[in-house]
Amino acid sequence: MEGAYNRRVLTARQTVPHETYVYFMDVLARTVRDETAGCNEKVHESLTVKDARQMLLLSSEQELFDYIKEEHPDWEVKN
Repeated sequence: MEGAYNRRVLTARQTVPHETYVYFMDVLARTVRDETAGCNEKVHESLTVKDARQMLLLSSEQELFDYIKEEHPDWEVKN
């Protein structure tokens, strides 16, 4: 359910009726991504980089690594 909600928010960002909505959609998307990350942290002992990137709907590994560094510095990235 978290993933479906996350996808809907990110999809809605691309179809906003006016460009002024983009800021608020970015805030909402960030909140949903943070909530999804928190849920995954509690449910999964570990995830592959590919799975984490897909669950958080990030477009690249570098974007995932930047997100981890900024928002979850306590997460450990191995291999």
